Amino acid sequence: MNPSSRLLKRITVFSLFVLVSGGLAMQSIRGETLDDEQGIRDTVIAYEEAWNKGDAAAIANLWVPDGQFIDDAGNEYPIQDLVDRKIQPVIPVPEPPELDVNIKEVQLVTPRVAVVEGTTELMGDANRAIRQTRYSAVLVRQKGKWLLANVHQLEAISVPTSNPLEDLEWMIGQWVGTKGNGNIYSRVERSEGGQFLTRVFEVTEAGQQKLSGTQIIGWDPRTRQIKSWFFDSDGSLGEGRWEKYDKDWIVSVDGVLRDGRSIAATNVYTPIDQNNILMQSLRVRVGDEARPNTETHIVRMQSK
Repeated sequence: MNPSSRLLKRITVFSLFVLVSGGLAMQSIRGETLDDEQGIRDTVIAYEEAWNKGDAAAIANLWVPDGQFIDDAGNEYPIQDLVDRKIQPVIPVPEPPELDVNIKEVQLVTPRVAVVEGTTELMGDANRAIRQTRYSAVLVRQKGKWLLANVHQLEAISVPTSNPLEDLEWMIGQWVGTKGNGNIYSRVERSEGGQFLTRVFEVTEAGQQKLSGTQIIGWDPRTRQIKSWFFDSDGSLGEGRWEKYDKDWIVSVDGVLRDGRSIAATNVYTPIDQNNILMQSLRVRVGDEARPNTETHIVRMQSK
C-alpha cells in the first residue's frame, strides 16, 4: 500500500470515529434534554396537585427558598406568603376553586435554567373555568431537581359573556347598611346602553353626611375582567378588580387618599338573597397602617 493510500485510510477511520462519537454525544444531549423537559413538567404537575390538596409542605418543597410570585396586577409575594395564603386564605370561600395548569412551551435556557409558559384556570361549579390567565415561570435545577424560582401571572384571558355585568344584576336597586354609629346609603343603576353600573353612595352619622361618592363598574377589555373606579367627596380615588368565587364577589381595591397615602383592601360581597348582602372588608391598609376587618349587613330598601 502506497503512502497516500495509508494516509487516506487513516483519515477515513478517524472521520468515522468522529462521526460515531459525535452522534453518540448528540444522542446523549438529546436524551438529557428530554429528561430535563420531563422533570420540568413533573414539577409543574406536582405543584398543581399540591395546590389542589392544600398541601403547604409539598408546595414549599417545589420552590427555591427565596422564590417569588407576581400576580397579574404586578404585586410581588415571597413564596412563604403564597404558602400561607393557601392554608389560611384571606378570601373566605367555602370551597376553594380547583387549579388547572396547562403547559404550552418549555424552553431550556441553560442546563440549569428553564422557562415555562402556559395558562392556568380556576375551575368552579360544574367544572367551569371562572378565571383564566397566562403565566410565565422560571425553574432552576438544584441537586438534580427542577424547582420553581419565579412565577409571573400575566393578563387574564377569560372570555366574557355577551354582557359580563349580567352576573351583577343583583346589585341594582337602593340599599342601606349600618356600620359603627353610621349608615351607608347607596343606589345602583345601569348606565345608558347598559355597559356600566353606576353606584352612588352616602355615609351618614347622627343624620349628618360624612362622605359621599360615585363608583363606576364595567368590563375592562384590556385586562379582560370586571373593574370598578371610585371617586369620593373627600378627594380619594382608586379602582377595584372583581372576581367571582362560588357565590362571593372578591374585589381587590387599590387607591389613594387626597393627602397621597395609599389605601388597599379586599372587599367580599356575598348575596344572601335578593334583599340582603353581606359585605366584608379584609386586609385594610391606609398608608403603612393596618386597619381592623369590618363586616356590614346591607339590606334592600323597599319602594314606598
